[in-house]
Amino acid sequence: MTPDILSPEFSENPFPVLELMRNEYPVYFHEAMNSYMISRYEDVERAFKDPAFNSNNYEWQLEPVHGPTILQMEGRDHSRHRNLVTPAFRGADLREKFAPIIERNSAELIEAWRAEGQVDFVQQYTTRFPINVIVDMLGLPKSDHDRFHAWYSSIMAFLSNLIGAPDVMAAGIRTRDELQEYMLPIIAERRSSPGDDLLTTLCQAEIDGERLSDIEVKAFVSLLLTAGGETTDKSMANMFWRLIEHPEQMEAVRADRSLIRNAFAETLRHTPPVQMIMRETATDVEMSGGTIPAGATVTCLLAGANRDPRKLRRPRPLRHLQGGSGHGEGPHGGGQPHLLRLRAALLRRRHPRPHRGGDRDQPTAGRHGTHRLRGWSAHPGRRVHPLAGSHAADRPPGGLTTPTASLNSIGPRNPRRGTKSHPTQERNSNEH
Repeated sequence: MTPDILSPEFSENPFPVLELMRNEYPVYFHEAMNSYMISRYEDVERAFKDPAFNSNNYEWQLEPVHGPTILQMEGRDHSRHRNLVTPAFRGADLREKFAPIIERNSAELIEAWRAEGQVDFVQQYTTRFPINVIVDMLGLPKSDHDRFHAWYSSIMAFLSNLIGAPDVMAAGIRTRDELQEYMLPIIAERRSSPGDDLLTTLCQAEIDGERLSDIEVKAFVSLLLTAGGETTDKSMANMFWRLIEHPEQMEAVRADRSLIRNAFAETLRHTPPVQMIMRETATDVEMSGGTIPAGATVTCLLAGANRDPRKLRRPRPLRHLQGGSGHGEGPHGGGQPHLLRLRAALLRRRHPRPHRGGDRDQPTAGRHGTHRLRGWSAHPGRRVHPLAGSHAADRPPGGLTTPTASLNSIGPRNPRRGTKSHPTQERNSNEH
């Protein structure tokens, strides 16, 4: 069987295909995507750290809908942009400014349904929560939550459009223009009349007399919507679902909130919301399963690498209490881990306690997969049992995460076709 990551079977359950690829097709050229697939841990890790790989692919993946972003920058431009942006997501300033926003938005969403006895946790919480938080962190009107959610959905559709549907592409470009028309006057206002919000921090940040341009600030806002939205939605839903499936681990996490950080990290390894990240080769690169030529697009299959038995002794079982490892390292990580740590810290206090809805023998949740991203489109649950306490500081917080993998993962099909040579395909049947 030739592996196909665009097949319905992969979308439904990618792991058998990924196992086949690790064992028999460690370097595999996918004709439809015009990209080389790598799935072994050592190869994926190398693609994130070795300077033989770069992020030039983002020029056609992300720039058409976001504008120029830090992800496609190299050298001095990347260092400048990173130094200007990263301090906004670090340390005490992050906690003091944004923790109350995160807590308030989580509490408001939960209050809307906590008395009803059941909830679709995805549609009524996880898909709304990160976008609402981002809008409020930026200091934009809460009345525009729905508008930003619509823009976010349109951008995500563009980035997940592997078949290049013209109407989806056109809608994404229209959204880019609408967001720019909305943001530029507000950016100008924050430059002349600073506020106490993330957008002001981005507009006022200065190093050696240099600031981000208006277009760079707008592009970062657009990137933050997708990077902070889609993966937060899916990683939270995945974590709660896996804990519900493993009640002994759910009880352990409830009893000891310090384990929440491990629960998030292990969910990212076991059930990653981001299935793949792309890179481009600067030179010919010899990998464990063949040679990838210079200038080729390389698809790093995170979900395969994070279950590689060559790296992990017991790669398949869920090991929430042991912690895990997610990919996405290297110079283009940005400040996202700081937000992940903040979310984990906040969740130690109090969070909703969903139980699976309906008959346990019947399917009650809908899986959503775009080949690149994997999570739940529906996640019904029975009554939510809040923990004791009613003080404002103990209200159910959620949190915002933009795991490193999320920023680097998405984009339409590679348009540069017919220019790559095929690698030597090595079949390693002795490694089953």
